[in-house]
This record gives sequence, C-alpha cells and structure tokens, in this order.
Amino acid sequence: MGQPSGGAGREGRGSHRAGVTVKAEEYQERQVQILGWPVNLASYRLGEVFHCKADNVSPGAALARTTGATREEAEKKALDRAEQLLGRTRVHTV
Repeated sequence: MGQPSGGAGREGRGSHRAGVTVKAEEYQERQVQILGWPVNLASYRLGEVFHCKADNVSPGAALARTTGATREEAEKKALDRAEQLLGRTRVHTV
C-alpha cells in the first residue's frame, strides 16, 4: 500500500538531502533565564542556515525550533517564542 515514507534507515532529519550530506557546524550551547525559567539554547549551522532550539531545562521539553540567516537571528526568534510560551505558563503553588 503506498510508497515507503523514507523514515527507516535515515541518518537524521535534515542531514541528507538529494544525495548531499550536510554536516552541522559551529555548534554552541548555553543556558539562559527567561521569566525565571532556566532555558537551554542550542544553535548550529547547516550549510548556509543557522538553526536554534530552545528547551526547558527540566524536563527538557522543546519550546521552539527556529532558523535564521545568522546565529543571532535564529536565537532571537527562539528566545522570543520561548518567552511567549513561558509567559503563558501557570505556576501552581501548594
């Protein structure tokens, strides 16, 4: 039934396009505080595009995945989105 999805045997999402292997370069990771929450910010370059992922340090849930022409642009987009999401997060106290 139908064509295979191509998911099995792949080397990693985005790492192989049209027979060309793209390698992550300039990987950088740091921790920042957003609205009192610790956030892990990881950025790297694939080809000419910078990618950034912001995640909640505990439990490590992804808050944002963004791209940009520069590291600064990709990180700013991820930080802005993470701030939007964390600003809506309710803190329950006992």
